[in-house]
Amino acid sequence: MSSTTASFFSSLLRNCVPLTAIFPAKQLHAQILVHGFRSNVTLQTDLLLVYSRSGVLTIARKVFDKMPKRNMHSWNILLSSYVNNSMFDDALSFFHEFMKVGLRPDHFTLPPAFKACAGIRDFYLGVSLHSWVIRLGFEEYVVVASSALDYYVKCGNLVDAKSVFERISSRDSVTWNSMISGFARAGTFSDALDCFRNMLEEGVEIDSMMIPTIVWGALLAGCVMHKNVVIGEIAARQLFELEPENPSNYIALCGIYDSVGMRDGVKIIRAMIKALKMQKTSGCSWIIIAGRVHKFYQGTLLDPHGRMMYDTLDGAIKDPLFPEILGERSWGRVVVVVLQLVMVVVLLLEEMEKGNDEAMVEVTKSSNSWMLVRLHVHLLAEGMVFHLITTPTMLSAFGREEELSKGKESHAKVVKK
Repeated sequence: MSSTTASFFSSLLRNCVPLTAIFPAKQLHAQILVHGFRSNVTLQTDLLLVYSRSGVLTIARKVFDKMPKRNMHSWNILLSSYVNNSMFDDALSFFHEFMKVGLRPDHFTLPPAFKACAGIRDFYLGVSLHSWVIRLGFEEYVVVASSALDYYVKCGNLVDAKSVFERISSRDSVTWNSMISGFARAGTFSDALDCFRNMLEEGVEIDSMMIPTIVWGALLAGCVMHKNVVIGEIAARQLFELEPENPSNYIALCGIYDSVGMRDGVKIIRAMIKALKMQKTSGCSWIIIAGRVHKFYQGTLLDPHGRMMYDTLDGAIKDPLFPEILGERSWGRVVVVVLQLVMVVVLLLEEMEKGNDEAMVEVTKSSNSWMLVRLHVHLLAEGMVFHLITTPTMLSAFGREEELSKGKESHAKVVKK
């Protein structure tokens, strides 16, 4: 009788999933508890699925935490749901939990993990995931390879993106579009058009809207780079009709106007964005400390340590050494990076107070590499070692800033240890 009742509840819960029927699901949840099915893995997984797919992730996480036994399916459900709701920091924190319990990612785990890495530009973990793909032989899964490709494209690494693309045995229109978009974003329009021609030669089915979107998008990106107002306006207006809800096209035209000092044009586009109720994602930086993702947004003081950070910044810019660190960089960029580094120290102190003396930090925003390099150089001059920054992050920063000698010096210290 109990097995029949459990099967009946399971069937009802699964019917709730496509309907996102939360109220009936909650009623069934109560009945499951009343009938003593708290330890039934199938029913708990069904509950996790319906709450996750319905976007009620707070309850979904509570169900997951109380599950007496979890399998790969339950881990993958919650990970995918975090990613589908753009909760990339939560997704990566959850993925770190997944790895800590000794599980291996499978072909269902990897695509959302790649998407989360792309979402916050986590270069280190993304490359590690790709190594898993190669070692475990998951390259034959098109969805996994396409996810790796999309990750590299969004992080601006076209060399590895092209390498992944060429190894995909069966490419669909989504795969081709990712590669073409990557070339277009990088301003290599001849490569984008060559890739498009190759796609046509392979007989890949495409819809009519895809062609003009690619072409006009590539043209607009070129106008942004070369500050061409006339052609940029033409391309943008075409894209406004093709993609009326895509704020990136409006922001690109706004950027062209701003680059040539056309303030009236900037005001008009911003008014259009506001009238259409579009929202541009605020500028944001991320750091990973002891496996947890922390982020803060431009123009906000959401972090409880925000006031202390700004007070510290005020003192930092008065330091006589600061102009040398600044160099030719913009003040706005320096402010963001210094705030981030202050945040690193604060969070590390918190981890150490918890007894986590080996907490390490990874700065995941590549544009901050110059600040890491300069701080590292000055600290070395003072006889100090910036050992709180992970070695891969530091070496990567030296590479991006073409600081070969300092990179060799840092690597030598690691080898000696």
